[in-house]
Amino acid sequence: MRKYFPILAILIISSIMRFWNLGNIPLGLSLDEIELSLLLPTPFLIRLPFALMGILSIYLFYRLVRKVFNDDKIALISTLILGVIPWHVTESRIMSWGIILLLIGEILALFLFRFVNKKNNIYLGIILLLVCVIVPVSGLAIKVNDERLVVVNNSPKVLSRIFINKLTENFRLREETLFTNLDFGNYFFAGHPRERGGIEETQKLLLFTLPFIVLGLFKLGKDKSQFLFSWIIISLFVLTFFNLQGSQTLILIFPFVVLAAIGIVNAQRILVILVLIFGIFESLYFYNLYFSGLTESQFSPRRPVYIELSAKIKDIKREGEHVLVNDRIGNSKEFLSFYLKKNIEEFDFRIFDYHKESETGKLFVDVFPDDPISNEPLYTKDGAWPDNLTILSVLYDVGKRQKVVIYRTK
Repeated sequence: MRKYFPILAILIISSIMRFWNLGNIPLGLSLDEIELSLLLPTPFLIRLPFALMGILSIYLFYRLVRKVFNDDKIALISTLILGVIPWHVTESRIMSWGIILLLIGEILALFLFRFVNKKNNIYLGIILLLVCVIVPVSGLAIKVNDERLVVVNNSPKVLSRIFINKLTENFRLREETLFTNLDFGNYFFAGHPRERGGIEETQKLLLFTLPFIVLGLFKLGKDKSQFLFSWIIISLFVLTFFNLQGSQTLILIFPFVVLAAIGIVNAQRILVILVLIFGIFESLYFYNLYFSGLTESQFSPRRPVYIELSAKIKDIKREGEHVLVNDRIGNSKEFLSFYLKKNIEEFDFRIFDYHKESETGKLFVDVFPDDPISNEPLYTKDGAWPDNLTILSVLYDVGKRQKVVIYRTK
């Protein structure tokens, strides 16, 4: 039993971090998670399969590292880092294609270890990356036509056909995906200083691992490096070929945590102690924010506003009252159908201007953007709400930078 105690302890700690308050943190569901609600009716059940896959991926990671390095210390330390690192924890607590991709990669690597561990795989991966350039992304013709329309009045047709075509656009898209996934800032600084508008930037690795990763690179033996570099190159090929970014890049966590473990094993004891003390405080600081619901990106796909909105509608709506919901809120029918348990027979979802709604006895759910223009239905010069409305509730939708307003007409 002593032999298995360390890995069991790691799995128990990892499980607590993934299952605690799973249904509520992070707050709100994404549209992808809502679509799973046909099979799994609560937020906890929607996320439970991914938490379980996260735990399984940690155990398979331990088995794989032991097989590659034949060193139980490196396997245990890297598995502990994987178990507590924000990237893996946060992806295990949502619907995540990254967890699925990592799990598939580990299973394939375990069964095809002899093949993956061959030196020639690095060259094979590079060749596959180059092949990506000539394999077209789906829907490329539409993108090419859009680009040509931009320059139609400023450039001869023959030049636009030479410089804007499927080959050049395909190369540009593949290049963007590859170098975005190689961006150092994505892994240690949540995208800073090159945050991308419209993209969810999340904390992935903690800063205390960085010196150990650098040391691990210098201490990584040639006989072991081929597996790590094969993993990196093949992973980059998969991500580039399928044009994957964001959540799906979790598969790249493997070399980071292994190198950190190698660095810890080979570092001076005093350095390890000092850096790990900093690491403990850094981890506590992050998870205090995370479990308080304060780390969500502005561009998170999760919509916590619908939790409060559905509760407000339940309180405000009168018996038999018709509810008109402005579809500018974004996928309102899907979200309210989930949170109101499909009790939406008296709801109508469409874009509207309340001035043109002649039917009385309606409850309106409308939107008012942070930067309104004068033709916004709820706009007034003095910034107050229109006098002919009874404002019942105003909620703020952070991700969309808009207010969600519930009102009746007078």
